Amino acid sequence: MQWLPNLFTLANLVSGCTIIVAVFESRTELALWAMLACLIFDFLDGMVARALKIFHPLGAQLDSLADVISFGVAPGIVGYHLLDGLQANGSWAWLAFLFPAMAAIRLARFNVEEGEDNFFVGLPSPAAAVFMFGLYLLDTQSDCDACNALFLNLPVILGSTTVLSFLMVSNLPHFNLKVKHLRWQGNEMRWIFVALSVLLLFLLREAALSSIIVLYILLSLIAQSFKRISP
Repeated sequence: MQWLPNLFTLANLVSGCTIIVAVFESRTELALWAMLACLIFDFLDGMVARALKIFHPLGAQLDSLADVISFGVAPGIVGYHLLDGLQANGSWAWLAFLFPAMAAIRLARFNVEEGEDNFFVGLPSPAAAVFMFGLYLLDTQSDCDACNALFLNLPVILGSTTVLSFLMVSNLPHFNLKVKHLRWQGNEMRWIFVALSVLLLFLLREAALSSIIVLYILLSLIAQSFKRISP
């Protein structure tokens, strides 16, 4: 049982590798399932470790190494794919690899710095990756011309890749989605985020994933602003 969380971590890593291969081979359905698998396995490894009370330095290091692939390199490849498809010569596409570079720094910093229970310092790499995965979902599955025009253009993809990259290594606090109880008090921002996310899923469909991450960043900024002005 001691290795069970690490098996989920390795499954996350393999799913990240699958994304990369599937994107290059234009196997859209496989890429989308692998993206979902990465998120599920990343959630399960931590949940199982906490449930079994298994806390080992090797597991923490392995988790970050897997996340560099699944939530750093894989979304960087997605960004490269999207940017390359928008240009004749692909000259801007290489800037997509800023994403995995910053994700690696963030994950390394996460391993050596003490964390906080209620918030993350910097944008979590899975959240940044979900934004990029959302763009891929929109590019391959959406029939909404307005959504495609809004999100799938050179300035937006380049700008969002750059902003997300620097948010990951910033000191901006982002609220933690882990809840210790279901009461409103103490979870106000979390419940607001969940309610608005569900609304976005109904309204925007394929465009919802990337929009939910924008919402998460904005609510984190609002929460930080209230924290600064509160006595």
